[in-house]
Amino acid sequence: MRDHQWIQATDEVVLEHLTAELRRLQASATSLEALACSDAGEVRSHFLSATKVYHPNRFARRPEKIRLLANEVYLEIKKAYDKAKGEAATNALELTRSKIASEKKERLERRRNASSRPSVQPTGSRQEQKDRRRSQVRNRLTGTGTQRSAQIRAATARNSSDSRSADTQEAQFESALDIMRSGDYPSAATAFKTVAVSRPSEKRYRLHMHYAQGRVLQDTGKFEEARAEYKRCLGLDASFVLARESLASLPKEGKKKSGLISKLFGK
Repeated sequence: MRDHQWIQATDEVVLEHLTAELRRLQASATSLEALACSDAGEVRSHFLSATKVYHPNRFARRPEKIRLLANEVYLEIKKAYDKAKGEAATNALELTRSKIASEKKERLERRRNASSRPSVQPTGSRQEQKDRRRSQVRNRLTGTGTQRSAQIRAATARNSSDSRSADTQEAQFESALDIMRSGDYPSAATAFKTVAVSRPSEKRYRLHMHYAQGRVLQDTGKFEEARAEYKRCLGLDASFVLARESLASLPKEGKKKSGLISKLFGK
């Protein structure tokens, strides 16, 4: 696709080249093969290169048969690009979900290990033990023991409430992930913000909140604000694939969009 001399050739040569390219695209086994790239990270650059060559506007002065054929070629390229983007997003979400499940499993394992540890029995001399028993008797007589029991019951109740609250927040987070996977980023951003505010110490909640807000801003053309949200994501987790890819897809800082291709596709 790099040798563009054929574009200036006769109608017969152009028609032959477009026909061959259409057959190649339709016969490609994968979207990466159709875009002639070997890595998902090259999809965008290859798509833009192909668009510059095969966009129908380049053949506006050619006969109708060539214009129609060029349009078919471009639609096949666009279809391969959309499919590649969808596959990359799905893979990134699966990777994130797997990481979350692994972290959750580790937390549960730590809790089980902590609860299974044998309690440490008090040690000391006989005199210390006698003094301890006398102190316990005095506490019971003065009501300190009763107060202590009340404190223990209150602490147990608080821990139970905190555990139920954590389970509720985790369920809300999973629901927000499902909303984001459906493509409804505004609703996902609201859902992530709710759970992040309820538990600000949980990094995962804030990470996905900033990402969803970034997508909303990107989709509305607010690229600099979107860039800031993606950078906040990477500040929390530099390995967060979705934020890194979305940040790379934004226009370069300080440059305004221009040209026919940018207007057509918002790139």
